[in-house]
Amino acid sequence: MAPEPCGRGPPHESASVMDALDRKQLRPFDHPGLIRLGVSKDGGYVVPEAEVRSSTVLLSLGMKQDWSFDKDFIGANAGVRVIGVDRSVGPLLFVRQIVVSLVRILVSPLYNRRKARKHLAVLRNSLDYFSFFAAPHRHIRKMVSSNDSASEISVTRLLDISAADRGHSVFLKMDVEGAEYTLIPDIVSGEGRINCIVAEFHGLSKNTGIFNRSVAQLLEHFQIVHIHGNNYSVYDPRNDFPNSVEITFVNKALIAGSPAPSRREYPRADLDFPNLPTRPDHRLRFE
Repeated sequence: MAPEPCGRGPPHESASVMDALDRKQLRPFDHPGLIRLGVSKDGGYVVPEAEVRSSTVLLSLGMKQDWSFDKDFIGANAGVRVIGVDRSVGPLLFVRQIVVSLVRILVSPLYNRRKARKHLAVLRNSLDYFSFFAAPHRHIRKMVSSNDSASEISVTRLLDISAADRGHSVFLKMDVEGAEYTLIPDIVSGEGRINCIVAEFHGLSKNTGIFNRSVAQLLEHFQIVHIHGNNYSVYDPRNDFPNSVEITFVNKALIAGSPAPSRREYPRADLDFPNLPTRPDHRLRFE
């Protein structure tokens, strides 16, 4: 979870006493071939392998300084093109980190090898930014919103930029620190190009109503196949649910037959890891 959002936050909505989280609509359906991509903490997500392999474009909204998911995605599908979107990072930041890290690496061994290893990791990651986000991949340093301007870009525009060569071939990853609610209409409008969405939804306690409506809108075209509570956020006793969740949706047009609601326990021990490893994961209740 980033300190600076790469998108505009949700419209202010106070949760009234009448708002109740619709937990029943959040129960995942059974779906084969789920895998985990990215780090085994915050930044990694559970997604369906078939949709990863069938994608021609990965729209990665909110990458911050961790693109481990994007790199693993390419590892599973070497032909995919990554378009990362985040205004909070850019070339100047990483050049500055490279210079600072080099200086600290030279000094740190004199008093702290552990710090030297930390600075080396920052150096490697900063250098990797320039090698990873090179053609055919790219980083767009803008804020994701419902508008298009010099500093903002919409999902609709990004879908156009993706120039996906066939329907349902764009994979959408979204962690935009509260802006997700403003993006739902454009996502729904562009559902014909999107095969899968993995998105983090924030602030469920104060955004209960808009969260319920956003998920309901997505469920008209997509089906939930996985959900995980982010333990960086608190567990909300009023909703009896985590305050932030990661949800994976698959386009219904790509689902054969009539899948059954999952009866598994969430988090899944075979796929999920706590976002913050020093805290226990949040267990989810759908009834």
